[in-house]
Amino acid sequence: MITIKENIKFLNLIKIKLNVPQVGSENKNYNTLKDIENDVLYDFIVNGNGEFVIGRGHYKLNKKKDSLFFAGRMKVKNGLIYYIDNDSGHYSPSKTELCDFYEILKTTKYAHENIQFSLK
Repeated sequence: MITIKENIKFLNLIKIKLNVPQVGSENKNYNTLKDIENDVLYDFIVNGNGEFVIGRGHYKLNKKKDSLFFAGRMKVKNGLIYYIDNDSGHYSPSKTELCDFYEILKTTKYAHENIQFSLK
């Protein structure tokens, strides 16, 4: 399991903003980012336990729970996250929440040294 729970202790939980049905979701339970295909855009969440869950569909990835630490999309290269954004219709992280998560992610062993982010 990929976790950053030690790094996120200063983040606040994000509450769901759009509670509508979601179809076509796929939950991947990766144990390492090296299992993820390079340069592919994946949905991801950091759930209330500080665990990365990667796949398709933020609401289903979070098991239809009302809160999480972050939701967005990411790209990986050679086992390191090099791109994130805040594109999640259900949780809609704000610019501030994206910036806070970006700063925390940079302190983990999962972030590429030149990690980028984009506000959606």
